[in-house]
Amino acid sequence: MKKQLFTLCFLTLVFSGKAQTVEPLQSNAKSTEETEIIFQEGNTLEKAAEQWTPEQKKEFADVFFIERGKFTVPKEPIVLKSFEHH
Repeated sequence: MKKQLFTLCFLTLVFSGKAQTVEPLQSNAKSTEETEIIFQEGNTLEKAAEQWTPEQKKEFADVFFIERGKFTVPKEPIVLKSFEHH
């Protein structure tokens, strides 16, 4: 479960970074490979999230889905309490 949570956090960072980046459209092998890796990780995350409880889904969304302009850096490490017992 920790690996899945780490993957989810990683994907959140990757997607947030990609959303902020403006680059000209270029077709290259590295970009295609990166996209495929992100897609595979997203599928893994999706399958894991299907088994989360409603409480876990809500807690994850409250922590990682941030409204534009309301991001703050946490003072303490993020601990998802509803995931601790798994």
